[in-house]
Amino acid sequence: MKIRLFRPASLKRSLLLTLLLPNSSLLLEHGISAAWLVARVVQGVSDRVLSGSLQAISETLSMDEGYLTLDLPPSALGMLENSDRDNVYYSIRYRGKLITGYPELSAEDTNLRLHDVRFSDSNFHGIPIRVATEAKLVPQLDDPVIVQVAETTKNRTSLAHRMQLSLVASELFLLAVIAGLVYFAVDWGLRPLAVLRKEVEARD
Repeated sequence: MKIRLFRPASLKRSLLLTLLLPNSSLLLEHGISAAWLVARVVQGVSDRVLSGSLQAISETLSMDEGYLTLDLPPSALGMLENSDRDNVYYSIRYRGKLITGYPELSAEDTNLRLHDVRFSDSNFHGIPIRVATEAKLVPQLDDPVIVQVAETTKNRTSLAHRMQLSLVASELFLLAVIAGLVYFAVDWGLRPLAVLRKEVEARD
């Protein structure tokens, strides 16, 4: 009588696939979620800096002898400076009329709540920018003044990509470690079966 046993090699492949495929799927899902979170964190931090520059500008608005004045501090736009030197733009509008700044920044949203900073994505001569907009009440004026500050998105996009690449590298390293551990664990676990198979073949 002959007893047929599974070959250790084929059984090892089956076990490796059974163990590695779920782990790979979990790592892929974790990587996608982490990449999305990285992008959100970079966006949030950069938006807070952009909002700080917007507040620094809007707080200097005042009326002087019937004219709307702006005392633009060097720190207002300096807060946005970085190693990549993103371009910074701003505009001040009252009743749809540009007071100072770049006319290309158009305040299309007329439903702004007072002192509520709103962020949006736009383009400046074909270059992606992030725009922060605020409706600011100035004494002696009946309607709010619309203040906008924008910056190009080169630096924040580059930072997000660098962090995501580091994340991908760590995920691949982790997958390699898991694959190695699983391989040695399966190999060690199948050794008794290989010994048993040799004994049965020897009896046959």
